[in-house]
Amino acid sequence: MNLNLYPFNIYILYAAIVLLIVFLILTVVKAMPLLRAVGNLKQPLDQMSLRVADVSDKAGKVTSMINGIVSTVKKVVPVLVLLSLANEIYQDSDEDGIKEFGKSTVKAIQKQQDEKKLAKSIAKLLK
Repeated sequence: MNLNLYPFNIYILYAAIVLLIVFLILTVVKAMPLLRAVGNLKQPLDQMSLRVADVSDKAGKVTSMINGIVSTVKKVVPVLVLLSLANEIYQDSDEDGIKEFGKSTVKAIQKQQDEKKLAKSIAKLLK
């Protein structure tokens, strides 16, 4: 039982090719607005990336500025504490003058060093 559909096979092939071409055309027509939208998004994305770069540069500058301020404060605070202690010792002393203030400063430094030694020895004991 051999069925011969010779002319119909070619018509089916032609119909499949036409149907394929129609679907390709529809796909291209529907995809064009999407491609245009993607093309239109490129410029705002570039602008956003430039803004992000600017913001990161500004953040880096602010961070370096803050680090500079913190390092300055770390250098100044011990001196201020020392002067405060020297002033307290100077106020408690009976004599006046720059020599007495110098002696008060030396006493304040010795007091700080003694406190540090005491703190270290207590820390060693507690370990």
